[in-house]
Amino acid sequence: MPHAYKAMSSETFVCVGILDEPVEWGDQKIRAIFLVCIADKDHTSVELQHFYQLTASFLLSQKQIQELVKKQDYDAFIKAMTQMEEAQIM
Repeated sequence: MPHAYKAMSSETFVCVGILDEPVEWGDQKIRAIFLVCIADKDHTSVELQHFYQLTASFLLSQKQIQELVKKQDYDAFIKAMTQMEEAQIM
């Protein structure tokens, strides 16, 4: 997950890219890329910490990543993230 070393934006957002063909990243081949940009005003917020925990859980789930690459669908991605968030709350 590429990210800037410091907050550099007036808005917090995430861009997700799904590659047609995998690229090598170290000793792994990847097809999903998450580019995160955190606003200076958000860099210490509780919501941001929650976002990082949820995103890490998603990225560490091989099943979730495979489904994202397979479906390449925004609504399916949001649904999966929502389900993961609900599972963390319980």
